[in-house]
Amino acid sequence: DFTNFNVGGVMTSLTFAVFCFVGFESAATLAGETRDPGRNVPLAISTSVLATGFFFIAMAYLMVMGFDDDTRQIADSQSPLTELARRAGLSSLSVVLYASALISSCTCLLASLNAVSRLLFSMSRYGLLPEALSRVHPGHRSPTVALAVSLAVILALGLAMLTAGVFGAFEAAGALATFGFLVIYLLICLAAPIDQRK
Repeated sequence: DFTNFNVGGVMTSLTFAVFCFVGFESAATLAGETRDPGRNVPLAISTSVLATGFFFIAMAYLMVMGFDDDTRQIADSQSPLTELARRAGLSSLSVVLYASALISSCTCLLASLNAVSRLLFSMSRYGLLPEALSRVHPGHRSPTVALAVSLAVILALGLAMLTAGVFGAFEAAGALATFGFLVIYLLICLAAPIDQRK
């Protein structure tokens, strides 16, 4: 029955579906710090895409099944996983779910910071950004200046978005990141054939 089909809802869901899936290519930013990058980087990217895709499909199937095929209840729920645990008689798992979400958020932040700093570092080495961004720590050889700049920008953007409220900030960050990634993916698809011809 498509009489109540909501295109706006699909587009909003699609935005967050892409938002949840992007980032698999971030392993490429660590190629310069990886043993045998020609083998390990493609393996990491392929494995993460397959594992993430399988995880999302399995979770979507189990959630719909847990809500008795009523997707409207999932959409209306403030915390679908907690509600699912309650329905299964495992309300005590709510703490574990919230802790897992917090750990996942911190991990995502660290991965994003890692990828952005390496990107700034590489662009600086090619002369596209100020040379200071290519400085590395003498002992750890990590791009400390690029890391500090990335952290400052991410923190400033996060605090600025909080003026819209916590959920508004999450929605704005998701939309900004998703469309940013899509533009970058498009530019890479256009540039790759040109680069391969050189």
